[in-house]
This record gives sequence, structure tokens and C-alpha cells, in this order.
Amino acid sequence: MYEYVKEPLLYEGAVSQVYGLPMYEQTDLQQQLNEAYARGEKSFKIPRGAYRLTPKDRVGHLHLDGLSDFSVEADGAILLCQDLGVNGVAITDCTNVRVS
Repeated sequence: MYEYVKEPLLYEGAVSQVYGLPMYEQTDLQQQLNEAYARGEKSFKIPRGAYRLTPKDRVGHLHLDGLSDFSVEADGAILLCQDLGVNGVAITDCTNVRVS
């Protein structure tokens, strides 16, 4: 679908221009996802836009760990992962979790 990009920072402006998406650099999606799950919500929707993600651990840029009966919906979102040596989305010890 998308061409592999070795230097994503060089193409961030193009992502916004080509896809017409706002660029979100300071949004902590991991924290927001964790808070939604802790509140008992059954889903987390990532709003349409481009997000620069920096991994906080060596597991994934967005880490779903120990969740059950939960979904993450990211229709229209582009996740720009800054460390190519780390998974984009990592799912560990989860039950009935869906990412779309």
C-alpha cells in the first residue's frame, strides 16, 4: 500500500499535503488509549490525521498489553513510527482485541 520510507521525517510535510491530513506531533495516543480502557470504554478512536509516534519501550510505538474486549479504530489516521527497529503496533497478552 505505502512505499517503505527510510527517513520518515523528510516526508512529513508531504503526508499533510498529499493526504490533506493535519499533523499531530504532541499527541500521546498511548496515554489516551490507556485512559480510555481504564474508564471502561470498549473502543478507542484515533481521529483522522497524521501522528508522529516515538516508542516509550522497545516493544512498540503503540503497545496494547493485557486488554480484553476492546477495539482501536484508526480510519483515516497515518502513524509515522520514528524507530524502524520497533514494532508499529504491538499486541501482547490480549483477549478479543481488534485494531482497524
